[in-house]
Amino acid sequence: MPSNFCDNCGAAVTPGKKFCSACGAPTHFDEPPPAPAQAPVPPQPPLQAPSVPPGWQQPVGVPQKKKGGKIALIVVGCAVVVVGLVIALILVAAGGILKSTANAGSYQLGNDSIPSVKTVVGLRSVSGTSTSTSTGGVTTKVISYNDTQSIQQDLADYAAYLQNSEGFIVTGAYDFNVASGTAQLAKLSVDSGQIIILDITYDQTGFTLTFTKGAGTLTPTG
Repeated sequence: MPSNFCDNCGAAVTPGKKFCSACGAPTHFDEPPPAPAQAPVPPQPPLQAPSVPPGWQQPVGVPQKKKGGKIALIVVGCAVVVVGLVIALILVAAGGILKSTANAGSYQLGNDSIPSVKTVVGLRSVSGTSTSTSTGGVTTKVISYNDTQSIQQDLADYAAYLQNSEGFIVTGAYDFNVASGTAQLAKLSVDSGQIIILDITYDQTGFTLTFTKGAGTLTPTG
Protein backbone atom coordinates (compact mmCIF):
# COMPACT_ATOMS: atom_id res chain seq x y z
CA MET A 1 0.00 0.00 0.00
CA PRO A 2 1.40 3.52 -0.77
CA SER A 3 2.22 5.86 2.23
CA ASN A 4 -0.34 8.66 3.02
CA PHE A 5 2.31 11.01 4.61
CA CYS A 6 5.31 12.88 3.18
CA ASP A 7 8.60 11.29 4.10
CA ASN A 8 10.24 14.77 4.35
CA CYS A 9 7.81 16.87 6.43
CA GLY A 10 5.25 14.39 7.56
CA ALA A 11 2.38 16.31 6.01
CA ALA A 12 -0.58 14.36 4.70
CA VAL A 13 -0.24 13.59 1.02
CA THR A 14 -3.09 12.83 -1.28
CA PRO A 15 -2.54 9.43 -2.79
CA GLY A 16 -1.36 9.59 -6.35
CA LYS A 17 0.48 12.96 -5.94
CA LYS A 18 4.11 12.95 -6.99
CA PHE A 19 5.15 15.94 -4.79
CA CYS A 20 4.20 16.97 -1.28
CA SER A 21 1.87 20.00 -1.32
CA ALA A 22 3.45 21.27 1.93
CA CYS A 23 7.19 21.08 1.28
CA GLY A 24 7.38 20.13 -2.34
CA ALA A 25 9.45 17.04 -1.68
CA PRO A 26 8.81 14.12 -4.02
CA THR A 27 6.58 11.50 -2.58
CA HIS A 28 7.60 7.82 -2.54
CA PHE A 29 4.52 5.68 -2.85
CA ASP A 30 4.94 1.94 -2.75
CA GLU A 31 3.72 1.13 -6.26
CA PRO A 32 2.91 -2.49 -7.04
CA PRO A 33 5.53 -4.18 -9.17
CA PRO A 34 4.70 -4.46 -12.80
CA ALA A 35 3.23 -7.80 -13.87
CA PRO A 36 5.86 -10.13 -15.28
CA ALA A 37 6.06 -10.17 -19.00
CA GLN A 38 4.62 -13.28 -20.67
CA ALA A 39 5.98 -14.89 -23.76
CA PRO A 40 3.65 -14.49 -26.74
CA VAL A 41 1.60 -17.57 -27.51
CA PRO A 42 2.29 -18.70 -31.09
CA PRO A 43 -0.85 -19.02 -33.22
CA GLN A 44 -2.15 -22.57 -33.48
CA PRO A 45 -2.77 -23.98 -36.96
CA PRO A 46 -6.41 -24.82 -37.70
CA LEU A 47 -7.42 -28.41 -37.05
CA GLN A 48 -7.68 -30.60 -40.15
CA ALA A 49 -9.28 -34.00 -40.70
CA PRO A 50 -6.76 -36.80 -41.22
CA SER A 51 -5.88 -37.39 -44.84
CA VAL A 52 -7.49 -40.41 -46.56
CA PRO A 53 -6.84 -42.09 -49.91
CA PRO A 54 -8.79 -40.71 -52.89
CA GLY A 55 -12.18 -42.38 -53.35
CA TRP A 56 -12.25 -43.81 -49.82
CA GLN A 57 -15.50 -43.50 -47.92
CA GLN A 58 -16.13 -44.02 -44.27
CA PRO A 59 -18.54 -46.96 -43.84
CA VAL A 60 -21.74 -46.04 -42.06
CA GLY A 61 -23.36 -48.92 -40.24
CA VAL A 62 -22.23 -51.50 -42.85
CA PRO A 63 -19.86 -54.24 -41.68
CA GLN A 64 -16.85 -54.79 -43.83
CA LYS A 65 -16.69 -58.08 -45.78
CA LYS A 66 -14.11 -60.52 -44.60
CA LYS A 67 -11.50 -61.74 -47.04
CA GLY A 68 -12.32 -65.32 -46.11
CA GLY A 69 -15.78 -65.01 -47.64
CA LYS A 70 -14.37 -63.95 -50.99
CA ILE A 71 -11.87 -66.79 -50.90
CA ALA A 72 -14.69 -69.23 -50.12
CA LEU A 73 -16.67 -67.97 -53.10
CA ILE A 74 -13.65 -68.43 -55.35
CA VAL A 75 -13.11 -71.98 -54.08
CA VAL A 76 -16.79 -72.85 -54.62
CA GLY A 77 -16.68 -71.36 -58.10
CA CYS A 78 -13.58 -73.40 -58.97
CA ALA A 79 -15.24 -76.56 -57.62
CA VAL A 80 -18.31 -75.95 -59.79
CA VAL A 81 -16.10 -75.47 -62.85
CA VAL A 82 -14.21 -78.69 -62.11
CA VAL A 83 -17.44 -80.66 -61.64
CA GLY A 84 -18.78 -79.23 -64.89
CA LEU A 85 -15.62 -80.25 -66.74
CA VAL A 86 -15.79 -83.77 -65.27
CA ILE A 87 -19.42 -84.14 -66.33
CA ALA A 88 -18.60 -82.87 -69.80
CA LEU A 89 -15.74 -85.36 -70.11
CA ILE A 90 -18.01 -88.18 -68.96
CA LEU A 91 -20.63 -87.23 -71.53
CA VAL A 92 -18.02 -87.04 -74.28
CA ALA A 93 -16.63 -90.44 -73.28
CA ALA A 94 -20.12 -91.95 -73.17
CA GLY A 95 -20.90 -90.55 -76.59
CA GLY A 96 -17.68 -92.05 -77.93
CA ILE A 97 -18.56 -95.48 -76.51
CA LEU A 98 -22.04 -95.44 -78.07
CA LYS A 99 -20.66 -94.40 -81.43
CA SER A 100 -17.98 -97.08 -81.27
CA THR A 101 -20.57 -99.75 -80.44
CA ALA A 102 -22.84 -98.64 -83.30
CA ASN A 103 -19.93 -98.92 -85.74
CA ALA A 104 -18.61 -102.23 -84.39
CA GLY A 105 -18.60 -105.17 -86.80
CA SER A 106 -19.21 -107.73 -84.05
CA TYR A 107 -20.08 -108.17 -80.38
CA GLN A 108 -17.39 -109.85 -78.27
CA LEU A 109 -18.20 -112.20 -75.39
CA GLY A 110 -14.86 -113.60 -74.35
CA ASN A 111 -13.72 -115.97 -77.09
CA ASP A 112 -17.03 -115.67 -78.96
CA SER A 113 -17.58 -113.12 -81.72
CA ILE A 114 -21.13 -112.46 -82.94
CA PRO A 115 -21.85 -110.33 -86.03
CA SER A 116 -23.38 -106.97 -85.12
CA VAL A 117 -26.55 -105.26 -86.31
CA LYS A 118 -24.43 -102.98 -88.50
CA THR A 119 -22.83 -105.97 -90.24
CA VAL A 120 -26.23 -107.49 -91.07
CA VAL A 121 -28.67 -104.59 -91.68
CA GLY A 122 -26.50 -101.45 -91.68
CA LEU A 123 -25.58 -98.66 -89.27
CA ARG A 124 -28.15 -97.95 -86.56
CA SER A 125 -28.02 -95.52 -83.62
CA VAL A 126 -27.05 -96.97 -80.23
CA SER A 127 -28.66 -95.37 -77.16
CA GLY A 128 -27.01 -97.51 -74.49
CA THR A 129 -24.54 -100.32 -73.93
CA SER A 130 -23.08 -102.24 -70.99
CA THR A 131 -21.09 -105.38 -70.25
CA SER A 132 -20.90 -107.17 -66.90
CA THR A 133 -19.64 -110.47 -65.47
CA SER A 134 -21.18 -112.07 -62.38
CA THR A 135 -19.26 -113.94 -59.67
CA GLY A 136 -20.50 -117.19 -61.23
CA GLY A 137 -18.73 -116.39 -64.48
CA VAL A 138 -21.84 -115.38 -66.45
CA THR A 139 -21.14 -112.56 -68.91
CA THR A 140 -23.94 -110.24 -70.00
CA LYS A 141 -23.75 -107.67 -72.80
CA VAL A 142 -26.66 -105.29 -73.44
CA ILE A 143 -26.99 -103.06 -76.53
CA SER A 144 -29.98 -100.76 -77.03
CA TYR A 145 -30.91 -99.22 -80.38
CA ASN A 146 -33.23 -96.23 -80.70
CA ASP A 147 -34.05 -96.26 -84.42
CA THR A 148 -37.69 -95.44 -85.10
CA GLN A 149 -37.94 -96.92 -88.61
CA SER A 150 -37.94 -100.53 -89.89
CA ILE A 151 -37.49 -101.96 -86.38
CA GLN A 152 -39.44 -105.15 -87.06
CA GLN A 153 -37.78 -105.64 -90.45
CA ASP A 154 -34.28 -105.08 -89.01
CA LEU A 155 -34.92 -107.67 -86.30
CA ALA A 156 -36.42 -110.19 -88.75
CA ASP A 157 -33.35 -109.87 -90.99
CA TYR A 158 -30.93 -110.03 -88.08
CA ALA A 159 -32.57 -113.10 -86.48
CA ALA A 160 -32.67 -114.90 -89.82
CA TYR A 161 -28.96 -114.19 -90.40
CA LEU A 162 -27.99 -115.50 -86.96
CA GLN A 163 -29.94 -118.74 -87.60
CA ASN A 164 -28.66 -119.28 -91.12
CA SER A 165 -25.02 -118.21 -90.72
CA GLU A 166 -24.08 -118.32 -87.03
CA GLY A 167 -25.72 -121.53 -85.74
CA PHE A 168 -28.35 -119.86 -83.53
CA ILE A 169 -31.59 -121.76 -82.94
CA VAL A 170 -34.96 -120.52 -81.74
CA THR A 171 -35.57 -121.15 -78.02
CA GLY A 172 -38.56 -118.82 -77.70
CA ALA A 173 -41.21 -118.31 -80.37
CA TYR A 174 -41.52 -114.78 -81.79
CA ASP A 175 -43.43 -112.77 -84.37
CA PHE A 176 -41.80 -109.55 -85.54
CA ASN A 177 -44.97 -108.56 -87.40
CA VAL A 178 -46.52 -107.29 -84.15
CA ALA A 179 -45.77 -103.78 -82.90
CA SER A 180 -43.87 -104.93 -79.80
CA GLY A 181 -42.72 -108.19 -78.30
CA THR A 182 -39.81 -110.46 -77.42
CA ALA A 183 -37.74 -113.18 -79.03
CA GLN A 184 -35.03 -115.60 -77.87
CA LEU A 185 -32.25 -117.33 -79.78
CA ALA A 186 -29.31 -119.42 -78.53
CA LYS A 187 -26.18 -121.19 -79.73
CA LEU A 188 -23.26 -123.20 -78.40
CA SER A 189 -20.25 -121.15 -77.32
CA VAL A 190 -16.77 -121.88 -78.65
CA ASP A 191 -15.93 -122.54 -75.00
CA SER A 192 -16.86 -126.11 -74.07
CA GLY A 193 -19.91 -126.52 -71.79
CA GLN A 194 -21.14 -122.96 -72.33
CA ILE A 195 -23.93 -121.45 -74.39
CA ILE A 196 -24.91 -117.96 -75.60
CA ILE A 197 -28.50 -116.80 -75.24
CA LEU A 198 -29.82 -113.76 -77.11
CA ASP A 199 -32.95 -112.09 -75.69
CA ILE A 200 -34.59 -109.48 -77.91
CA THR A 201 -37.14 -106.93 -76.71
CA TYR A 202 -38.65 -104.30 -78.97
CA ASP A 203 -41.42 -101.75 -79.38
CA GLN A 204 -42.19 -98.86 -81.72
CA THR A 205 -39.29 -96.71 -80.40
CA GLY A 206 -36.40 -99.18 -80.55
CA PHE A 207 -35.04 -102.57 -79.54
CA THR A 208 -32.57 -104.10 -77.10
CA LEU A 209 -30.26 -107.08 -77.56
CA THR A 210 -29.16 -108.90 -74.40
CA PHE A 211 -26.45 -111.52 -74.85
CA THR A 212 -25.82 -113.88 -71.93
CA LYS A 213 -22.91 -116.34 -71.91
CA GLY A 214 -22.54 -119.07 -69.30
CA ALA A 215 -22.71 -122.79 -68.55
CA GLY A 216 -25.82 -124.53 -69.94
CA THR A 217 -27.45 -126.75 -72.55
CA LEU A 218 -29.74 -125.97 -75.50
CA THR A 219 -33.38 -126.98 -75.71
CA PRO A 220 -34.87 -125.90 -79.08
CA THR A 221 -38.60 -125.08 -79.29
CA GLY A 222 -40.89 -124.23 -82.20
